[in-house]
Amino acid sequence: MIFSENKTPLSSVLKLLTGLFVISAFMLIQQNSASAASTCNWLSTVDSDWENTANWDCMAVPTSTTIVIIPATTTTVLGATSLAGTLTVGAGATITASTYALTVASTLANSGVVTSTTGTLTFTGAATNNAGGIIASNTGNMMFGSTLANAGTLDVGTGVATTTGSLTNTGTVYGRTGKLAMVADYSGAGAFTAGTGTVTFYGGANQAIRGVTFYNLETRKSAGTVTVNTANMVVGGVFDTYDAGTLDAAALNFSVTGATTIRPGATVTSTSGTLTFTGAATSTGSIGSVSGNMLFGSTLSNNGTLDVGSGTATSTGTLTNAGTVYGRTGKLALVANYTGSGFTAGTGTVTLYGTAAQSIRGVTFYNLEVRKASNTATIATANAAVGGTLNTYGAGKLDLVAQTLTVTGASTIGSGTTVTSTSGDLTFAGVTNVGSLGTVSGNQIMTSMTNSGTWELGAESTSTGVVTNTGTLYLRSNTLHVGGNWTDSSGTLTPGTGTIEINGTGAQSISADDTMYDLTINKTAGTATLTGNVTTTDNLTITNGTLDIDSYTFSVGGDYSNDDTLDGGTGTVKFNGTGAQSIGTEANFYALTISKTAGTATMVGHVSTTNMTVTDGTLAVADKILYVSGTYDNADTVSLTTGKIKSAAEQIAFVNSSGVEQTSYTTPSNVYLQIEDQNQNLLAGTAETMTVTFSGNAISGSDSDTITLTETGIATGIFRSAAIPFITSPVIHANNDEWEVSNSGVGTESFTDSQDSSDTGTDTVTLVYSAATVGGTGGGGGGGSVAPVTATYQSSQSDPNRAANLTNLATKGLSVNSLVKLPDDGKLDTQEDSAVYYIGTDGKRHAFPNSKVYFTWYASFDGVTVISADSLASVPLGSNARYRPGVRMIKFTTDPKVYAVDAHGVLNWVKTEEVANSLYGDTWNTKIDDMSDAFFGNYTFGTEISSSASFNPTSLLNTITSVSTDYGW
Repeated sequence: MIFSENKTPLSSVLKLLTGLFVISAFMLIQQNSASAASTCNWLSTVDSDWENTANWDCMAVPTSTTIVIIPATTTTVLGATSLAGTLTVGAGATITASTYALTVASTLANSGVVTSTTGTLTFTGAATNNAGGIIASNTGNMMFGSTLANAGTLDVGTGVATTTGSLTNTGTVYGRTGKLAMVADYSGAGAFTAGTGTVTFYGGANQAIRGVTFYNLETRKSAGTVTVNTANMVVGGVFDTYDAGTLDAAALNFSVTGATTIRPGATVTSTSGTLTFTGAATSTGSIGSVSGNMLFGSTLSNNGTLDVGSGTATSTGTLTNAGTVYGRTGKLALVANYTGSGFTAGTGTVTLYGTAAQSIRGVTFYNLEVRKASNTATIATANAAVGGTLNTYGAGKLDLVAQTLTVTGASTIGSGTTVTSTSGDLTFAGVTNVGSLGTVSGNQIMTSMTNSGTWELGAESTSTGVVTNTGTLYLRSNTLHVGGNWTDSSGTLTPGTGTIEINGTGAQSISADDTMYDLTINKTAGTATLTGNVTTTDNLTITNGTLDIDSYTFSVGGDYSNDDTLDGGTGTVKFNGTGAQSIGTEANFYALTISKTAGTATMVGHVSTTNMTVTDGTLAVADKILYVSGTYDNADTVSLTTGKIKSAAEQIAFVNSSGVEQTSYTTPSNVYLQIEDQNQNLLAGTAETMTVTFSGNAISGSDSDTITLTETGIATGIFRSAAIPFITSPVIHANNDEWEVSNSGVGTESFTDSQDSSDTGTDTVTLVYSAATVGGTGGGGGGGSVAPVTATYQSSQSDPNRAANLTNLATKGLSVNSLVKLPDDGKLDTQEDSAVYYIGTDGKRHAFPNSKVYFTWYASFDGVTVISADSLASVPLGSNARYRPGVRMIKFTTDPKVYAVDAHGVLNWVKTEEVANSLYGDTWNTKIDDMSDAFFGNYTFGTEISSSASFNPTSLLNTITSVSTDYGW
């Protein structure tokens, strides 16, 4: 409640003043009607006594109905309680109430000085204090029962000044040490000199208050809202609230320098304005903002409601919460401790800030950030949960100690920061760790982990999804269960004596260059596949599921045990420990290598392998059977007791690029030759080559070549040629790495084993000649068609500079199938910097003639790399890139025919609109590009297309996937 200096409640003052109004009215009844209706002008002819009738021209003391006029520069002094109906005080005139009460029943117009020492000044009607006017009291009270328009000076003194109507201040208000109680609005840009007094907002109605600088401020509203408008509001002393009212800063700022107390039922809020509480704040009411910020510069004790809204609420001191904190969508920044429960996270963020140590009670956050420049935020008292994301920044630390942390969303542990616990379990969804994550004895559970910082396992830990390590992982003596892919191609794994268990239920990959201690495959379903070389210094154990070596090397330093399935792929399992090793039951490898500087590897079950190599050490077959279907290369010792070694066979075939056998080819296309000969695979770690002869089409003069075949993978024993262009040609050239035919016939592939002359083989295939159709004669300005030209293929194998070209690409940091261009030279009159080049598998650059050609291969320019002019010039210029087959049709400017683009730059005439529609749909006419005759030489001409059955654009899109494929390199 509001008190005057003698601690009398303001409500009592209001009642007293109301009583005075009743008494005054009663006194007026006692006076005669002539006096009640009179106008009295102050004459001051005798003295300055208000009660002396001789000083009034009406010859009577004014009553509550008297119109009283105090002329300018005159002086009157009250000697008793005095009344007036309306009161007009002229400039320079003075009314001194002293210790007596002055009550004006109606309006006041003051241009002089109306003052009291301890007396009460009551102005029941509208009051106007003009410029130069002064209304003041030393210790007495003042009551303005209606509006107050102050253009002069209102001096509160040490008493209570109450305005029940609006106060418009264009002059000066002095708060002094007293109290100014406002029941209605306050406006005006006049000066408010707070002193050390108190301003109280009172009543049950809404109020609009212009923001000024108060000293102490109270709200004692039974209902309604005090809205700050026009300017920011500052409280230099304390701020206290009572009852059920609301202080709303709206879009302006409200700041308190001293202590703040928000009592039950009271509310302090804003829409977008900032609320600042520099001193200690205690709330049993409600503090909140819709979208503005809040700053608590000292401690905050919240026993009510703190509503963060969508802005940022910062507490630089301890936040003690025995009430409710609503996070909403905003941010709660804690620089010191947080205690208590009752936290409703919403979808907002809590940030732990600053450089000091913090103790934070575990609650359920939504998003949690740690942005500490130093020191530790410790989760104490209770477990913590994060429903959204956890992110850490800076050089601070989040320590769970013995509490658990559960994060539902993604977690990012930033560089320099640490998340740790002693015995508390850490449970995450996806984790990206650039800083430090670890436990002393607590478990870690996550759905995935990407670690480029430091990760330390203090107990058994689980990732149900992918684990990617490019940082440092300390496994200690613990087990890490991995349910997704394991990738550790560039990180540091310090395995200790720990175990990595691959235990997902679907497909999993195990990446390159890992050195583990123990690896266990324990999958109830699915296959774990190596995507790089892997080493265990101790055991490899398959308890459940399948381990696929693929084409990589798995080095085992201990024992190998397999109770389910090992798929050797085309890879190698190498036993390279320095002591005794056992090779478990029913092992099935692709390539088995024994490379031991000491000790013996002993088979405890039958072993099947495509290739077997002993480089160092001893393989003890004992009484088992070693099945070798391919190469058997022993450079050290294989010991047998009653065991046996059995081996294998060869095959020759015409195939496609995937190794599927083919029975016929049609020009133009690519041919692949394949030989399976395990005797040719002498080195398990090398992809070797062999030569084979093919010939074909004796009807028109047989073409023949000797072709080099390359092993399809390390130790596969399968050798396959690169693409051999199969083309129509009127002239046959032997040994040019092309298969040229001029008529249909039969092709033959022949092979004789260089190590065994009795080992021979052949295969045949049907060759179908596809002659070009001449559409007429050229010339005549557009009446005829362009004459076909003979196809010219450049085999990448026959290019003597190909190897040097590819080496040059590597030295320039360029790769085949990439896109490059020059940097923008900033000149509008040059075009060289806009040309885009494709780097082919022939080691040359191939220009796209225009953007139309480019966009048949690519959807955007996002993949284009800018390189220097020197780098570009160092790459030889090759033929232009052509339209991608199957995407669009073209026509030349001097030829009316429309052509579909086939593989290898062959143009086939689309004979009718109906055919075009069947091939490219109803919008076929929008899929035709005009081609300049300048690019005529990039293409050759094939057959006409008279039906959709003879041309398949979709098939071409699936098979011709790059410019190199189109050229047959």
